[in-house]
Amino acid sequence: TGTITLTGTSGSSFRGTVYSPYGDIIVGGTADIPFATELVGANVTVSGNAAIDITDDAYVNYTRPPLMELVK
Repeated sequence: TGTITLTGTSGSSFRGTVYSPYGDIIVGGTADIPFATELVGANVTVSGNAAIDITDDAYVNYTRPPLMELVK
């Protein structure tokens, strides 16, 4: 339920998932930060010169294999 803040410069690189479904996520910094990160939060704020490009790339997303159980 807290606040997660990510701030970077041209030497920073972010990759992975920031997961805070009941908290706030604040992202800021310069526009040339490599930011391959999924942000999941109650409120997500982008500040400063940071740019976020949202691209759905199925190759890098995890998908759980389908499962079905039959009970007699």
